[in-house]
Amino acid sequence: VLQLLGYLIIYAYLVNSNDIEGKKYISNVALVTATAVTVQFLIHYLTLGNVDSKHDNNLSWAISNTIAMFYFVLIPISLYNYFRNQKKFYIALISGINFFMMLFMLSRGNYLSTAVIAIPLVIMFIYLAKDKKRLFVDFLTIFCIGIVLAITLGAELGLIDLLKGYFDDIDFLDGSGRWNLFKKGWELFLEYPIFGAGSYTGAFYLVDHHVGTYHSYIIQTIATTGIVGLVSLVYFIYVVIKTSLIKDNYNLLFLISFIYILIHGLVDNTIYNPVIMVFIAVTMPYLDKQYENLEKLQVSDQMQV
Repeated sequence: VLQLLGYLIIYAYLVNSNDIEGKKYISNVALVTATAVTVQFLIHYLTLGNVDSKHDNNLSWAISNTIAMFYFVLIPISLYNYFRNQKKFYIALISGINFFMMLFMLSRGNYLSTAVIAIPLVIMFIYLAKDKKRLFVDFLTIFCIGIVLAITLGAELGLIDLLKGYFDDIDFLDGSGRWNLFKKGWELFLEYPIFGAGSYTGAFYLVDHHVGTYHSYIIQTIATTGIVGLVSLVYFIYVVIKTSLIKDNYNLLFLISFIYILIHGLVDNTIYNPVIMVFIAVTMPYLDKQYENLEKLQVSDQMQV
């Protein structure tokens, strides 16, 4: 309950701060946060000396799957200031480096979600860019730099060998026990269809599986809050997507992050993950909700560029 109250307080505090300066600040925060994770990993890897397994990608505050999704949701918001002023190449460069670090997290859910969203992401970036030639040159440069850094540092730290081994053995059809979790969640839904078994009952019912969530926000919803929770979730998703479709750079970049959350969340815990919920609570208040407000912001934006 206190956790939910915390999200509400954060959202309520920021919801009245919807202006260009606020968006610029949140974009900077997203960039710094993602970069801080990258720096933490570099220090972690250097301390280890050599990365031997996927478990070496786990940090004290999150496992690799959570960190991978955290990277992806931060990166589009990080690029807001770049698309406002494409002369700020360093923003795109740092975001690109963070993206390459994300690829070493060895998360199947992340790889699948990234593959699904890759083409819409490229189309969105082209649409948002005022100078499309500059966008092409910048991202080609970033790709080349990222490849060089990934190969040189990755080979030195053992990440390249680990990545190769991971893809040699990967089986995207292997649910790693998820099907059992989905089955248990469905059984609870059938037993408690209206209100579910209870919001925080995952750890109790999944004690034999040694996890606290059902590794899918849909199963998590129906198992813990039933039909009432599912209807609320669907309405929440509808409102967020509808609002994000308002023609504004920030809204559209947030939409990319949110769609990623929905896709990855089919096989991992995203919406109910505290790390992701903090991201949503902090970034969602800055969505433009009315076209009238958008026009004022665009005028202000043009004056400040």
